Amino acid sequence: MDTRTTQEKNSESDIIREEHHSDKTVQENNEKAKVKEEQHDDKTVEKKNEKEEIHPDQKQRERETTKDKPETRVSKDSAPHLDRRYLMYVHWDLTGPNVQYGHFRKAVASALYSNRTLMMPYFWPIASHQENLRSEGRRVNETFDMSKLKQLIDFITPEEYNRECNHSMEALLVSKNGKPDLWERVVKHYSKVYTIEVSYPDIPVGTVQSLDDYDSVRCLGVLTPNWMRPPPYGASLELNANLTKIVIEHLVFKPDVQKAADQIIEKICDGQPYLALNWRNKSGEGCAPPRRCEEWQVQYLAELKKTAIQGTKNISKLMSDNNLKCIYVPVPFYSKLFLKILSDGGVPNVISTEDIIPPKYPDVEKYKHDNYYWSMIEQEICIRSKIFVGWRHSSWIDLIFAKRKVKDDVSLYLEDVIKATANYIIL
Repeated sequence: MDTRTTQEKNSESDIIREEHHSDKTVQENNEKAKVKEEQHDDKTVEKKNEKEEIHPDQKQRERETTKDKPETRVSKDSAPHLDRRYLMYVHWDLTGPNVQYGHFRKAVASALYSNRTLMMPYFWPIASHQENLRSEGRRVNETFDMSKLKQLIDFITPEEYNRECNHSMEALLVSKNGKPDLWERVVKHYSKVYTIEVSYPDIPVGTVQSLDDYDSVRCLGVLTPNWMRPPPYGASLELNANLTKIVIEHLVFKPDVQKAADQIIEKICDGQPYLALNWRNKSGEGCAPPRRCEEWQVQYLAELKKTAIQGTKNISKLMSDNNLKCIYVPVPFYSKLFLKILSDGGVPNVISTEDIIPPKYPDVEKYKHDNYYWSMIEQEICIRSKIFVGWRHSSWIDLIFAKRKVKDDVSLYLEDVIKATANYIIL
């Protein structure tokens, strides 16, 4: 039994954070002083230009405004920053961007814990993993608000990482579960997309590693940090919770996504609180083209429809008990039967994706055909709902649940609301 007082535990937590972040504070203050001196010293223009070329924050700001232009800012003879340490995370499976967001969150926490500069990855749609097409990847600054993230850690682009680390990593921190089945695909992907050579370490399966084991390594990789148990920064539950909370508070969708969500939320329920429901029931949708439904899938879709009809009563009661007049349901444009089932079952004021597209909301027209941005907008709408209900095993809800947990907002699992077995919730 832990007999320590709350004050003693808090003191220990403070010591942990102080040990791992005091050096970072000194480094950041020194760097800020250097930048200020460079900006105001007109007599050393040549020296100023040289420093601005290699300063990661300045390079990132330029990238955000000129992201489509070729990389020409870094001179080939620029000296590496040998006093800095770098971290990149390696994503190995074929899942979509929401799983990758989870890895990114843990990577940011790892960089914060170890006082490292994080290489900004690309986020990839599922299909693009197979094609290895860089053009389909989305940058971090196309997804999240970099001004918030830079309050925590420093970032470096893949191009800058390659200059600093010579297109490689000195070591790779891996899970105790061993080499993934798709490892050869990982090697090919990172070589072609990032021009970074990735190799798997020769360690026994079951070996538990942490960032502390690689403190002296300058260029370090972490393999799928979101799935590492324990997490790469150790097994302390208190430390894990603190880092998670800090990162989640600073992980915010980019400003234009926030603005689009502001405009939509102001109108969808006349500005009043609403319930948001994430349930890809697929009633009436059929199987994904071009394949035909197999016999078991036909039966499954019929059961899904029954579950939707039965579940409407509990959803209606949840709204009534909490005095909520509207419900927002993020579904594809073609998922109309499921929305009709909700309305016919007595669920009031069902609002969906189709209700917020132009011309009613002309300011979001530019996102209409971009599923990546549209998904972020709908996630933001769900984050801000009074109550959120989502399917437990959907990666789409992970960030929503995490953001709402930090604010102590009510989030419920779909299975618990509709009282149905998971086998008949989603296909």
